Amino acid sequence: MKLAALPGHPHHKYYNCREDTDLTSWLVYFIDLLAHVFTLAKEEAVRLKEAPLNPEPDALRRLDHRPRIVLELFARQETITTALVAETLGLSDRMARNLMQEWVE
Repeated sequence: MKLAALPGHPHHKYYNCREDTDLTSWLVYFIDLLAHVFTLAKEEAVRLKEAPLNPEPDALRRLDHRPRIVLELFARQETITTALVAETLGLSDRMARNLMQEWVE
């Protein structure tokens, strides 16, 4: 942040003479910052508009939230256990085992 853009006054009482402070340098800084952020947002919007969409495959789109969560476990490790699935989903081991068997089929 440009500290020179922030108006100050040497008086020890913060609000004394503040109504006469020239805010021009701060306003210029603030408007320049906004312009920069809006330019970045515009560039990102144009980039996203021109980028080809990568829709999810049909098989992934049909999954509900639980198998999606379990799929994310594979992003961190190669194999998973029933106990890990049960803990992640907040289920009993038996329920996790039943779900995993259903998903495998």
